[in-house]
Amino acid sequence: MKESFSRGARAGLYAAALLAAFELVVTLAVAQGPVRFFTVLRFVALDATLILVGCLPFVPLCGLLFAVARAIRRGEPPTRPAVAQDSPAVAWLWALVLAGSAYAAASVGLTLVFTQKFKEKLLIAGSLAALQLLLIAVLAPLALLLARGVRRLAVGARRLGAKNPLARWLPAFAALVLLAAGPIAVLLKQLPQLRDVMPWRLMFAGIVLAYGVVRGARRLDRRGTLLPSRTWRRGIAATMAVVAPVTLVWWGAHPETKYLAVTASPTLSTLVDFVRFLNDFDRDGYGSLLGENDCAPFNPNIHPNAVDIPDNGIDENCNGKDFSLKTPPSYRQGERMPVPSEYRRDWNILFLTIDALRYDHTGIGGYKARKGRDTTPNLDQLAARSVVFDFANAPSAGTMASVPALVTSKFFHSGIAVGPERRPMPPKILPENLMLAEAMKRGKYVTGAILTHEYFNDWGLEQGFDTYDNSLGAKPNPMSITSQDVTSKAEAWIAQRGDDKWFLWLHYLDPHGRYVAHPGDVSYGTSEEDLYDGEISYTDRYVGKLLEFLARTPAGQKTIIVVTSDHGDGFMEHGFINHGMALYRELLHVPLLVYVPELAPRRVAGVVSGLDAFPTIADLAGIDISDDAIEGQSLVPQLFYGKDDADRVVFAETNYPEPMRAAITATHKLIYNLKSNVYQLFDLKADPWEKRNLWGTDRAGDALKAALDEWLDRVFYARDPLSQAQRVRMEQFLLAKRPTPGVASDGTAVGAVRVLGFDAKAPTPAGRQLDVTIYVESVAATPKNLWAQLEIAPPPEPGLAPANVAYLRYPAGEGVFPSSKWRPGDVLRESFPLRIPPSWAGKTALLALRFLDEKHAPVAVAGPRLTADGTGIVLGEVAIGPP
Repeated sequence: MKESFSRGARAGLYAAALLAAFELVVTLAVAQGPVRFFTVLRFVALDATLILVGCLPFVPLCGLLFAVARAIRRGEPPTRPAVAQDSPAVAWLWALVLAGSAYAAASVGLTLVFTQKFKEKLLIAGSLAALQLLLIAVLAPLALLLARGVRRLAVGARRLGAKNPLARWLPAFAALVLLAAGPIAVLLKQLPQLRDVMPWRLMFAGIVLAYGVVRGARRLDRRGTLLPSRTWRRGIAATMAVVAPVTLVWWGAHPETKYLAVTASPTLSTLVDFVRFLNDFDRDGYGSLLGENDCAPFNPNIHPNAVDIPDNGIDENCNGKDFSLKTPPSYRQGERMPVPSEYRRDWNILFLTIDALRYDHTGIGGYKARKGRDTTPNLDQLAARSVVFDFANAPSAGTMASVPALVTSKFFHSGIAVGPERRPMPPKILPENLMLAEAMKRGKYVTGAILTHEYFNDWGLEQGFDTYDNSLGAKPNPMSITSQDVTSKAEAWIAQRGDDKWFLWLHYLDPHGRYVAHPGDVSYGTSEEDLYDGEISYTDRYVGKLLEFLARTPAGQKTIIVVTSDHGDGFMEHGFINHGMALYRELLHVPLLVYVPELAPRRVAGVVSGLDAFPTIADLAGIDISDDAIEGQSLVPQLFYGKDDADRVVFAETNYPEPMRAAITATHKLIYNLKSNVYQLFDLKADPWEKRNLWGTDRAGDALKAALDEWLDRVFYARDPLSQAQRVRMEQFLLAKRPTPGVASDGTAVGAVRVLGFDAKAPTPAGRQLDVTIYVESVAATPKNLWAQLEIAPPPEPGLAPANVAYLRYPAGEGVFPSSKWRPGDVLRESFPLRIPPSWAGKTALLALRFLDEKHAPVAVAGPRLTADGTGIVLGEVAIGPP
């Protein structure tokens, strides 16, 4: 028994050494980014030390298994021959693998059929249970037949000798791995969500260990020892006796070295957890080895991630001092408030944006209490230590407009400078914009971004980043699964920063449609909303993994974390599924939380904007951005001074499918469709999901309209030549110089507007659309908006008075650039699509233009060429061709 135990233990040591070599090579090969030479040296020591720690349970277990095997055989085990014999049990291995594959395929197929066809859970469960038993009854004899067939094939393949995969264990294992590699690769290609479900690296590590135990046992049988001499054994033992303690206390505490193991090797990461378990005496989740710095190893209330209670004389968070608020900051109401001196430090900044994350589908938004779905447990834990803004509104309803707004604190359609060149969506963001990362460079930050959306390729967001990684979004792939990769890349990036002061922006994309299920993760059902909740849960798991990782690094105690989203998603609350096309609550209300170490948590009820993230981060980092005309406001008053700006108004925008703008307060929302001139007003207290339009019946709309008009004048109608709004107006409405119309007018004027002429393609086939472009000049300011209306009619028949000519009128709204925003000297154009009646073929039609006031009454016209009723200006004629 003792001899068998010793033989098994030594075989386990051989397997552990083989695993250490495997993990060293593979980990360095898959590591994110380059690994420095001295980090490699430290990692060699850490790899060997962790495997040695893993030997504590593994080596005795191997010895015990060998001893039990000997006891089962009831006698001393015979010495193994130099060449292993064929084993009949290998045939059963093949039979079980083949029959098991057939069982798995049939089971998956039946499950899919039943879950799609039936909704009654008890019926599905009972039917599948019965079918599973039937499958086992059918496949059990099939496995017996397969085993017999494999044994016969093995006899025919005896000429292969020790390499016979049908009769020898090691060749069989190797053949199965090779055969499985192809189907696994195809499966992962088709279902990328499986990549995270299956522990592939741990499976390979297990194969290496099993192979090592067998090889070690055979080596002992042939040579009687694993190493050439006792000197070798003593030398290795002495080396590890020195290397292991130094690594656990010093080398392994080096962040880049330790977290190379954590981020690139599941096996070593598990062993890091095992080391923590061995020296976490108070079970608070932190140890004292490998740099975890639990300064009170026997007090569970004191650890690196604890909240340091101010002025109690205890250093709860192990940063070497007790946090103090004995000198309260002073401020005057209404001033831009400074960051209190106690919080002016060299912070790291982690900025997390989670795509399409609705506030009301998170724990902090009450989703667990309301619907019983715990979609964001890790985000909720962070929120419990943070300042949470309960009514944060995204600047827009889609990624293209919202993300650039978050990192410039300017509205995309109104303030950001974009290039005039035509390119695939989205339009190029110009370097004239000050990006968040550029502002962080002013504070001597190392800056990085790990992103996941195809929009972020060559978009202009790269400005200011030392490292900009959008490899996960290099190609459009709506079914991509990236949360695990974002977290892995982020952990590696943070670990490589050392003592640098850093800013890192991470964009988690998975909650963005299209939604996919995640096998092995929580599942809420198969509807779009169910899958969406599953995507949130999946993302939250990896956000939690990142936060746990960060808490165990030295950087964790000096890192501010800001979390928000670019927009939400609709699930038929207003008749649509998706986002981008409206400004309702389900698309704009997003989470926003700010975690500052040692800052007391609180909830803020006042309305805020995602644009506030930029100036807030800049203030927390001590960076001056007063030279940039940002739209957001710093949230320092809410964070440190207990303020809640209950009267604030924030804004939001979208241009799809029509330009819309919104003004939002804590109690009301006003949505304005610029093209149709339609307003929607909602009382958010009585009607939080914005179902009843109160425009015209609630006086709160007047104040909101005034605020919205002022904001539109300041940003959307501003003549800033760099803004996108100005460029769009120049392309669609404003002209840089006077045009030469195809048909010139005689200068007839409508109030302060002079008509210059029109262009129209002629002859236009009857029954088709005729596009007419009208050119006008603003002579003087127009205090009230005019509505343009184009009229078209055929010439009167002989003997018919002109007054009896029937005009077709095509009304148009005031558009997105109304006449009240025109300036004297502006030359403008407006296009009208007209449908020509088929009966007009071969005739010459008359075009006329008239303007309506805000009550839709015709405006007085002066000039010689007027329509018969005197309300319109005759522009000219256009020929109508055959159909």
